[in-house]
Amino acid sequence: MVGIAQSVERQIVALEVVGSIPTAHPIFTLSMDTYMSTALIWGSILILFGCSLIFKTLFGFSIPIIRPLIGIFLIYNGIMMVFCPHQVFRIPEGTVAFSSRTIHARKAAKSYQTVFGSSTINLSDIELDDIPKKISVSTAFGSTQLIINKRIPTRIKLSCAFSHALMPDGSRHSLGEYSYTTSNRKPELIIDLRLAFTNLEIIEV
Repeated sequence: MVGIAQSVERQIVALEVVGSIPTAHPIFTLSMDTYMSTALIWGSILILFGCSLIFKTLFGFSIPIIRPLIGIFLIYNGIMMVFCPHQVFRIPEGTVAFSSRTIHARKAAKSYQTVFGSSTINLSDIELDDIPKKISVSTAFGSTQLIINKRIPTRIKLSCAFSHALMPDGSRHSLGEYSYTTSNRKPELIIDLRLAFTNLEIIEV
């Protein structure tokens, strides 16, 4: 106890020397709030389980825990979906899910995903300095129209399964792999396409 008190005293003295207790950065504060909320939930669950075990051991009866927790979880998520759908369905940038969306990129991302939806990914206005060396585009159970800049030498690597892919050279592919290069020059950009049960069209502009 004496050692702990001395350690706390040294920390307090150090803070007084610096001046005042620093204010946490907003991002750090948000992370701590999230951490505390998660810790509170799991801590409460562990306490309930512990009480259930003690009552079962000492008094011979158990407190139902699993079903009430499942019920509370379902009710909570249902309420969140009704009143705060923007907090429940957080879709990352570059991802289209269960909807139709046009992505007109001024600066390309490293990956784009479409799941159970329809997307138009327009990369025609981006410049070579604004794009990564490799872009991944994946679509499952949906349709995608990919518009690329023909001034940028590009190699397209296609891998598809049970899909319909229309390439800029007019070829069509439904199963297997295919490689297409937009120019005889050395490719400056590689687009990795992965399709499953998808309709894809690539347009050069």
